[in-house]
Amino acid sequence: MNYRVIFTKGAEKDYNKFEKKIQEQIKGSLRELRDFIAGEADKMPDVKKLKGKYNGLYRLRSGNYRIIYEAKNRIRVILMIKIMH
Repeated sequence: MNYRVIFTKGAEKDYNKFEKKIQEQIKGSLRELRDFIAGEADKMPDVKKLKGKYNGLYRLRSGNYRIIYEAKNRIRVILMIKIMH
């Protein structure tokens, strides 16, 4: 089961602001998340379900950065919503 990672315009803008090293770190974390959700990896990444403003979404930790996302299992998409320090 392959999942696609899709960025919202805001998340893409956040991502493009980072230097190449941070972008590679974030890509690696997204690969780990995608592989785990698809059942191809045993180790769960550092993920938490969010409350409040982002209720119903999830947070993926990538070093000092946080990626807010939503997993849409029916259509096999991981939608990146925001990336912040």
